[in-house]
Amino acid sequence: MRTAECVGEMPAVGEQFSSEQFSVQLLCPKCGSAGVALWEKTPNPPDVMKLLSLSDGFYQRPLIGTAGAPEIICDHCGTGQRN
Repeated sequence: MRTAECVGEMPAVGEQFSSEQFSVQLLCPKCGSAGVALWEKTPNPPDVMKLLSLSDGFYQRPLIGTAGAPEIICDHCGTGQRN
């Protein structure tokens, strides 16, 4: 698992990790690889989502010059998706 911060064990998909962290199922639209992303809702600015970690098989590519969520890339086929 690749982590941006040390957050401990990843929760099951859809399980609430804490009041501000949650997991989301990833599914590559091209090859069908599956994984999990751990997100955190930041207090400032409110309701902004920060990607904390990704399961093996996916990596983060930051968007350059664009605000918003990072692009999540499938290791197997290189297809990108934004959550």
